[in-house]
Amino acid sequence: MSVPKIPSTFPFRISYSVGESFSCFYDLRARNGRVIILENFDSLDPNSKVSSFSLMVIEFSHPNSAVALMEDETARIGHMGAELKIDTQFGDKQLIAYESSPYSKSGGDVYYSIRVGVLVFRIAFALVSLADQDDPGALTVDLVSSILHIYRDVNERY
Repeated sequence: MSVPKIPSTFPFRISYSVGESFSCFYDLRARNGRVIILENFDSLDPNSKVSSFSLMVIEFSHPNSAVALMEDETARIGHMGAELKIDTQFGDKQLIAYESSPYSKSGGDVYYSIRVGVLVFRIAFALVSLADQDDPGALTVDLVSSILHIYRDVNERY
């Protein structure tokens, strides 16, 4: 599988990558989707508040299937945490949630689901060492922009 080249300036390294398309998750198969990229990244900076993230890019055969999955994601994200409000829109629809760690008040996860045509990007960030004044959305919004820039042509690769 051909995946985008990660620029050397990107502050994360790939720790795990799946090299072929697959459709093994129930909610994706039900919507006739397939995962075309599944990659996990670790931070290169031990002082970073973003310790790691995972990226899943899902491709659907029809835009209505992608829209339906995003409707499913609305309910899923509603159960995980309050939706964060960010002015920047990266695609046709964007859903964001922050969930605090049950073990530490200084940690948590930020979940993004972004639809761009027939593609849905699911990005999950692990945050650590958060202070009271830290905004999880502000800590991750630039990274989301970078990730989508790196993978912007992924639908033309298949």
